[in-house]
Amino acid sequence: MQIRKTSLILPSYVIDQEVAGYQETCLDKIKEHTQREDIQLIIIDNGSKYGSERMKAEADIYIRKDYPMGYARAVNCGFTLADYDDVAVINNDLFVDEGWLFGLQNDYDKTPGGILAPFDHNIEKGEVYMNHHWYSLFYTRKDVLTKVGYFDESINYRYHDQDYSIRVKKAGYEVMRTPNVVVGHINSATYSKMEEKKNETQEAMIMVARYGCTMLEDWVKSFEA
Repeated sequence: MQIRKTSLILPSYVIDQEVAGYQETCLDKIKEHTQREDIQLIIIDNGSKYGSERMKAEADIYIRKDYPMGYARAVNCGFTLADYDDVAVINNDLFVDEGWLFGLQNDYDKTPGGILAPFDHNIEKGEVYMNHHWYSLFYTRKDVLTKVGYFDESINYRYHDQDYSIRVKKAGYEVMRTPNVVVGHINSATYSKMEEKKNETQEAMIMVARYGCTMLEDWVKSFEA
């Protein structure tokens, strides 16, 4: 199988020196474990305090905002700029390994389509996440984005991936993880330092009003009861 060129979207809000270090490693790992001609690297700089020069140097497309506009909006900005049918979104505190792109493409092609994420190894906790329907790295295709739409920007900080997972399922696709690709992850390196509890509560209320729950697992269980 030949790797298809993929638009890789990296939303970034580097809030302090610690996160800057994680992002440096993220970019180093992408560079080490990806053939540069296989990706279109799109970096959406969400008003970062550090690291912008490196982002600008590495990216094929670099967009700088002077304020943190939130994750969902940043991802959507990347979606609009993606030139290729294969699209991936990666968090800036995540570290890929050898063969990650081939593994995601190869396994995605065996599925009915939708969202495919790797197994997520939380470096600090030593845990491997397999069944949680949120994603620090996910792979999809433009036909899914065309049918499902982009992220809901009213759910901009915490529950955007849960909302999108439900919408993907409702559109007839699947939300999956593959054990054949494992990535290292710091987990919420930026979000844990932001004061977004008010937004998080508001988003939870939107999810409950919309679906009767906040999590994809609970939404699926409601049909099995």
